[in-house]
Amino acid sequence: MQTQLRILILEDIQVELELLEYGLDKAQLNYQSRCVYTREDFLKALKVFNPHIILSDFNMPQFTEIEALSLVKKHYPFLPFIIITGTLTEERAVEFMKAGADDYIIKDHLNRIVPAIHSALDKKRIKAKRETVIGKICHQFICPAEKDNCPVSDQHLTIDKSERQLLNINKESIPVLKTVNTIRIGDKELLLETIIDLTERKRAEKAIRKSEEKYREIITWAPIGIYQSTPDGKFITVNNSLAGILEYDNVEELFKCNLGTDIYFNQEEW
Repeated sequence: MQTQLRILILEDIQVELELLEYGLDKAQLNYQSRCVYTREDFLKALKVFNPHIILSDFNMPQFTEIEALSLVKKHYPFLPFIIITGTLTEERAVEFMKAGADDYIIKDHLNRIVPAIHSALDKKRIKAKRETVIGKICHQFICPAEKDNCPVSDQHLTIDKSERQLLNINKESIPVLKTVNTIRIGDKELLLETIIDLTERKRAEKAIRKSEEKYREIITWAPIGIYQSTPDGKFITVNNSLAGILEYDNVEELFKCNLGTDIYFNQEEW
């Protein structure tokens, strides 16, 4: 089941908030949001709401985006931060990116917001300081395998381009393609793991399945007869309207027929 995205929005104008959420809803993003506009509420939301990403308005009078960005980079360095603005000069944009913002979106181009969110999340997927990783047991950091139940070192399984689930810094699962090889460096036997992130592929596969389901539904209930067939006249797909036109009780009966011998009056026409 896909995790519902938690979005913390820094905005002090209700109309602007509604426009932003309209853009998120239009893109059919699975999310829940919380809106704040003061420093106190922002800090509280970071702890209680525990967002996956922050969308911040530009030039708010009470609590600025620079203040918010500075707090996030200090206390939550791996939390993506995107600035939403009406206008922004190139110099100012560069300043924000250097300060740690992951992206900025012009309000006239809110159609970019969902791709920007996905991109920012992907960039932060398993990032952490090197010193926080070295010396740690891998399953404590990214792998959800139980202690003493590692598929490689404990179960001695061969992992070759196997689909697995890892955990990112927010403890959310990531689909990956994993290969593990045993190597020797000096007198030490080590495991060399290679990992390919499958998130985008899975997202694309889901979109394709959804598109195919929508296509099949359109074909099934279209008011005109539609079918697909093989070159020798065998039906591949048939919709309800064609079955009705030909006065068959259901489409299953048509699958028993041949276009050339059973459907067309003049076999040369099909």
